[in-house]
Amino acid sequence: MFEPFVQAEGFITRRFGGTGLGLAISRRSARAMGGDIILTSVPGSTFTATLPAGPIEQLKLFAPEEISRQQSVNAAPVGARWKQPKARVLIVDDGEESRELVRLVLEEAGTLTEQAENGRTAIEKP
Repeated sequence: MFEPFVQAEGFITRRFGGTGLGLAISRRSARAMGGDIILTSVPGSTFTATLPAGPIEQLKLFAPEEISRQQSVNAAPVGARWKQPKARVLIVDDGEESRELVRLVLEEAGTLTEQAENGRTAIEKP
């Protein structure tokens, strides 16, 4: 479950999604921080992630004022938007959710969009 893998056929990746790296990367990250991710493989399987927090006395706690100050420093200006030249963009991806995300971002920036679910459909568009 935690080893990287490649799916045998490209259509399987397109149909079911994923690259086979998510659990491998997650486990490596957890182990690099001194923790782990384990799987209890029984009906209703459970993934458990553990990360050491260390002694509570060593934790740096932030005052609410500091958190508010940091949020205001890191916040984007109200009404800030991407500047996009007027254009028409054809979004081609076999993942409906991916196309939708790109469409939302581009249309919010004022771009006209069309979508196609694969290359064949894209080249057949007028």
